[in-house]
Amino acid sequence: EKLYADAMVLYQELIQQSNNSARLRMRLLDEFNLLLQTRSNSAFSALVESYLSIYYDDIDVLLLLADFNKANASYLEVIDVYLLARTYAYTDSDARTVDMRLNNFVEQMDGLYTRQENWWALINLFSHLDTSGLMNSNFEYRRAIAHLRSGDEQFAVEKLNQLLGDNIVGESAAIALSNLADGSVVPAVIADNLDEPLSDAEEVIPLEKRGNQYLVNLSNRQSRVRLLIDTGASMTVISVATFSSFNADGSAIEQERRVFQTAGGVVMGTVYTVPELRLGPYLLKNTQVAVIDFDSDREIDGLLGMNILGQFKFQIDQENSRLLLSKG
Repeated sequence: EKLYADAMVLYQELIQQSNNSARLRMRLLDEFNLLLQTRSNSAFSALVESYLSIYYDDIDVLLLLADFNKANASYLEVIDVYLLARTYAYTDSDARTVDMRLNNFVEQMDGLYTRQENWWALINLFSHLDTSGLMNSNFEYRRAIAHLRSGDEQFAVEKLNQLLGDNIVGESAAIALSNLADGSVVPAVIADNLDEPLSDAEEVIPLEKRGNQYLVNLSNRQSRVRLLIDTGASMTVISVATFSSFNADGSAIEQERRVFQTAGGVVMGTVYTVPELRLGPYLLKNTQVAVIDFDSDREIDGLLGMNILGQFKFQIDQENSRLLLSKG
């Protein structure tokens, strides 16, 4: 009946009976897998929140949560969950399992973003891994190549030189540097004709720079919000405090409750469909946003995610702090 809070009370009582614990746990994992396979997002989120609030160090369930976030393209949240799983991997076997799953995930994302030539998103992914303390030499090598392909040769060369003595990727780093030196490797650089006039199909939106990140305005009929551009976020996020005024006319339609991984841990948020949003000159119809109660800079109202950015071909002109958009 999806009364998960009540189910967890009974689960705690029954799990203490050794003759029932294994069977009951298998039933629980079966339920998680069923909800994951059927994309029952609200139910999965509710169950995982109820369960992890008690059994926060369950590696199997944390890995299922990582799969759930990946299925919903919440890629940075996948990394956050792997960080939790690595923290609670008390045995060597669990640690190896988590590391293997994380390595597979990073390789898949590297392949995806490389095929898309989306170097900004790929570099952002590696930066989040670095911030989370999950970097290894394999990831460092991949990050160097991503910077090289984005045109940031100085960063790439510096990182590759640091990896020369590594027993895993040292040889690959040496080959990359050698090929770069003799010109046999031509990095796939994103076309950057910022000194030329923009085509009629491109629009320019001014950005506000915050450190190495950028803020952009998103508006509806009666208000606007200032969002941090986050290419690793699958969905655009607006804080609870801001959304009440942003949705003053009550036109947003509630869709479902879903679990989100934040810096403060696993939290529940509500997904809404907003009838009209405007990003620069572009009018967006029936766009989903997640409303979450999160701690943030009071001047930042949320995150601009890929469910909006992914509708465009986009490029960030870092030198001039502007967002270049065109319809793909």
